[in-house]
Amino acid sequence: MSSMSIFDSFTHKYSLSKTLRFELKPIGKTLELIKQNKILEQDKFRDDNYHRIKFYFDLLHRRFLEDALPKIKLDYTDYYNNLNDYLETKDEKTKYENYKKLKLSEDELRKHLVNKLNEIAEDWKNTRYKTIKLKDNGIKIFFENANLDILNLEFQTKPDVTDSPDIVFTHPVSGEKTNLFEFFKGFHTYFVNFNQSRENFYSEKDDDTAIANRAINENLRRFCDNLLQYQHYSKEYTEAGVTSDEAKLFKPDSYNSCLCQKGIDLYNKFLGIDPNATDNDSIGLNQKVNLYRQKTKSKLPIFKPLYNQILGGKERKDRVIEITDDKSLLKALQSFAALNHEKISLAKVLMENFFNSPESFQLSSIYLNSGSLNTISYKWFRSWDTLRSILPLTGIGRKNTDGQIKLPDFVSLSQILDAFEILSQQSSESYIRPEDIFNIQYVDQKTQNHRQVFFRIWCNEWQNTVETY
Repeated sequence: MSSMSIFDSFTHKYSLSKTLRFELKPIGKTLELIKQNKILEQDKFRDDNYHRIKFYFDLLHRRFLEDALPKIKLDYTDYYNNLNDYLETKDEKTKYENYKKLKLSEDELRKHLVNKLNEIAEDWKNTRYKTIKLKDNGIKIFFENANLDILNLEFQTKPDVTDSPDIVFTHPVSGEKTNLFEFFKGFHTYFVNFNQSRENFYSEKDDDTAIANRAINENLRRFCDNLLQYQHYSKEYTEAGVTSDEAKLFKPDSYNSCLCQKGIDLYNKFLGIDPNATDNDSIGLNQKVNLYRQKTKSKLPIFKPLYNQILGGKERKDRVIEITDDKSLLKALQSFAALNHEKISLAKVLMENFFNSPESFQLSSIYLNSGSLNTISYKWFRSWDTLRSILPLTGIGRKNTDGQIKLPDFVSLSQILDAFEILSQQSSESYIRPEDIFNIQYVDQKTQNHRQVFFRIWCNEWQNTVETY
């Protein structure tokens, strides 16, 4: 006899199962009032105008940032020193400690930046918006219920900005002249998700959509990379035509002017963004460097431009995507596919240049993490631990208590190539041929250069990855 289950008394009791579904249908006076007051038509019209008011919310944040960011002055001394220590340190343990100090410096700078934005927003509350009853403080004033009153005060007339929606329009139901901001009063829940996405702009965390992250983790690092690069090659840059006035760009304190979009545009203009410039006195620094490279066959590196600030004038409109229905989802997916195609095309050109002339890139600034090293060793080499075995030839890594070689979390491409160079220079008795370490299908028997084989494999892997696009 089979054992009884505690659920036996609850199951298989009825031959038919049904799912009950309920629907609220207005009837009688309720239906009459809905039709009489055209509630559904007004809701549809309000939904259609949702994108208009979002435009003005973004314009409000842009105005605030254009006013606030140029006023902020931060001290970058600790960050710059910690970055320098991190980049120059060779010892793995010390490098990791310096990396933690660098991350703490970034955290502190982001906090200071957001605190300054809160202070300036509080000043706006007490001066610019003193006639509005605002309950919150600092940045939060832009997200409370009274933010529609802020819009009403800021945009009393249609601004002279491209694609600005009309503020006053004729209501299709009542036929009366209607103010856009007054029309949405009492419907603050429309903007809960939207306001949350904009509130994330002012986060002090290292989030991709945060203003502080863009200013500190992304642009400040690029700025300092350019600064250190100039210091390292200052003689060559002077020979290329970089003047003493232009060299003032490469001082830590000058970054304060690059927090706002106007400062970013000016900095990038100095680096050189005008392809039609011909006069050596008016062209950007990168054009001067390119002319110098053509004349001298030098590999002098160019400077990196800064990214646009969040909500900067040229910031992509689709950075924050809001999905409200199937139609908006389809549109977002189509935009993503188009953008993906565009980026892959650019990546193909970049990687083609890289494989054709890798020495023209800063190989010491291209890093592979430990996971990538393991994957490459497993796929490209005869043994999964090949890179782990040869990198110590360059002084990288150390043995742990188990006798295993422990590599840093990140290894630069130049360090890998240095290991190949050491292999290729060994005496004939101890010489290791490329076919001895690389998978044989990748090795051209006419080639005895480990470096060439490494780049040939990489190029083949890249081409196989993108050929489906």
